[in-house]
Amino acid sequence: MSQHPDHAEAEANVNVRYTRQSLENIELKTLHLQLKQIRDDLGKSNKEICDAFIKTSGDTKKMRMLLDDAQKKPVVIWTPLEDMALTEPDTSVEF
Repeated sequence: MSQHPDHAEAEANVNVRYTRQSLENIELKTLHLQLKQIRDDLGKSNKEICDAFIKTSGDTKKMRMLLDDAQKKPVVIWTPLEDMALTEPDTSVEF
């Protein structure tokens, strides 16, 4: 590590960015593995997994409930229009 204070701060910032990227990569890899496991466990296609992911806003437990033909429990699903409305402030007409 450099002895210069400016260099030390820059190195610390790089380490923080690297750690955040590493955590994001781990989270994405974990999600990827969860989705593959649901697909394989329930014998569904990638398209069915993608559709269920969108309908349940990425809730993997709800995805299983939605896709499991043996259980077929009711699940609250979202439409793309509802998701788009949630991106607006709660005072907007869309919300």
